[in-house]
Amino acid sequence: MKKNITIKDFVTAVDYRIGEGAEYLWECYGLDASILDWVRPDLSGSAGIIYDTKTHVVYEMSVWDDLNEKVYKWIRPENIKKYNREAKKRRVSVVFALDRIKYEHTTPSKLLNHLKRLYARRAKT
Repeated sequence: MKKNITIKDFVTAVDYRIGEGAEYLWECYGLDASILDWVRPDLSGSAGIIYDTKTHVVYEMSVWDDLNEKVYKWIRPENIKKYNREAKKRRVSVVFALDRIKYEHTTPSKLLNHLKRLYARRAKT
């Protein structure tokens, strides 16, 4: 069973079709944290990772399946306390991703499988 997610895991799951990248502005993952994301062309889902630009450690990954109103998330176990502390300070929910949709915390393997299925899903016509 996979314990962590790598940048390569993410980019290969979306066939290297990265949407955007940006600096991550929260402090819980350090000063070198950045974001990479991917969005389905039909806007029915997206995914992103937060990683360290120097060490390449992935701190967090989420997969948004908008058609099924699901948001899957994984946070590197060593960073959960720092993330929760900063979320509380910023008054951001660690339970709800959006409105009534809760994060479904999962394992790296299951999360990558969700992403691969989302990437391969045919667009609704």
